[in-house]
Amino acid sequence: MSNNNINITTINELKEILEDDIFSLFQEFRSNAADIIKKLKSAADNNNTNDVLHLAHTIKGSSGNLGLKNISDISQQIETSLRLQDETDIASLISKLETSITSTLAELTEMELLK
Repeated sequence: MSNNNINITTINELKEILEDDIFSLFQEFRSNAADIIKKLKSAADNNNTNDVLHLAHTIKGSSGNLGLKNISDISQQIETSLRLQDETDIASLISKLETSITSTLAELTEMELLK
């Protein structure tokens, strides 16, 4: 089972393996997400493509491992655009990523995976 934002199967597998430790993973992701978005915006504003690429790759990996599908997908779009040297939509993709993070964190709170 999955929706646009979250892969429920992945989360259930993590719950089975990690039990209550899963909560700290989502807390850490929430804590780091705002900082990563801030750094992404700054790097994009300064035309620092390497930093944007690195940050997008980092959030893609961590969100993918947690089953946060939409965040991972948008991060992949940022990476792909930069690798193709198409920077025209980077600012809008970062904005889209920020919106997705906000909605996904709200959904995780509703699922009682975040407090």
